[in-house]
Amino acid sequence: MNITPLDIKQRQFRLKFRGFDIREVDSFLEEVTASIEDMVRENAALREDKASLESQLVTYKDAEKALRDTLLAAQKMAEDMKATSERDASLRLKEAELGAEKILMDAKNQLTRLEEEITELKRLKQRFTLKVRGVIDDHLKMLDYEEREEGTQG
Repeated sequence: MNITPLDIKQRQFRLKFRGFDIREVDSFLEEVTASIEDMVRENAALREDKASLESQLVTYKDAEKALRDTLLAAQKMAEDMKATSERDASLRLKEAELGAEKILMDAKNQLTRLEEEITELKRLKQRFTLKVRGVIDDHLKMLDYEEREEGTQG
């Protein structure tokens, strides 16, 4: 049963012979009424405070959830960026290795071509030398022949 301050004010008691002092009872009831009125006001204020705090708590929990979600998203983004960077670095390293291998192969091929050209040039030089010697030998033989012919004629 809820007793309100109004219930206390309006409460009537029967009079009996040799009962309580009416003024004293009325005074006490006034004090009780005032005290209960204060408690009702305080209770209402506390309920309002409680509702406000509960509302703030919901707001803070929402903010906390949003921050947690943002943090998780940032962590995931950082992990994704790291993975992407690692993939990019690995890809660039492989591209560099392939480029280096190609350059090395090209250099080896060029070296092989140059060695073949050198060999061919040596062969040509040798043939040219042999031809020149042959021509020189032929000319020497002709000179010898002419000197012998002049020596027999003169």
